[in-house]
Amino acid sequence: MNTRSQVRTNHESRESLLALSDIRAGWALRSSWWSLSRQTIKISYRRTTLGPFWICLQQIAFVVGISLLYSQLFKVKSSDLVPLVAIGITFWGFLTSCITGAANNFIGQSQSIKSSTLPISFYVFSSVAQQFLIFMHSAIVLVPLVFVIDTTPRIICLVTVPLAILCAVLNGFSLGLWLGPLSARYRDISASIPIIIQLAMFLSPIFWSPTLLGGRAWIVDYNPIAWMIETFRSPILGGEPRFDLWIRLIILTGVNFSLGVVVIHRVRDKITYWI
Repeated sequence: MNTRSQVRTNHESRESLLALSDIRAGWALRSSWWSLSRQTIKISYRRTTLGPFWICLQQIAFVVGISLLYSQLFKVKSSDLVPLVAIGITFWGFLTSCITGAANNFIGQSQSIKSSTLPISFYVFSSVAQQFLIFMHSAIVLVPLVFVIDTTPRIICLVTVPLAILCAVLNGFSLGLWLGPLSARYRDISASIPIIIQLAMFLSPIFWSPTLLGGRAWIVDYNPIAWMIETFRSPILGGEPRFDLWIRLIILTGVNFSLGVVVIHRVRDKITYWI
């Protein structure tokens, strides 16, 4: 039994190393998938004057419309609600696009995967890079917003904002490693993602502040999307960084990535048949 257990352990270790090798190979091709992601965005705005900056205009129109509506509904000042909504919805869009991109990535790239010998992680890197570029175009509107509207960002946001974005990118990549294959194998998963996202939207502090919850703070405490939004937004609006949320995010990221490695090493050779 000991010999069999040792053989099984050695086999699993080799498989895990193969999964990590696939990720390293995908990272080595970063110039390719980065260029591909940029080209994909450019193509979607071909023959337009502003190009990808239409994303900024869409974001401004949405934020202004929602803020004016909610300020009237909840009887709060627009100057208080606009930065809250603008920052929340911008980062929310990035997080949800990473989730939907992870679920549909392998299905959408089926022809490329079948006809090439690129590492599986290449397509995950490409998907996350594309969502990141779209987010950066959307986030441009936040820079003047911080100065135009009376907000008091804390100096620590120079550290927390990049770290929050990095956490979102790492979790988006990790989701692509395990949610992508599962969605390719079980198509009901990708079909259910929009429903889950709609539900999460009402339970996440996008249009409201967690301080309004009172005794219902568990809505934020058990919502990973809320952790990410708050770690990104709170210091920009002058709030104290919550180190308990950062600890949860670090643990979540580690577990998410480990799950991605485990799943990808078990199914990487089967993805071509599933799609």
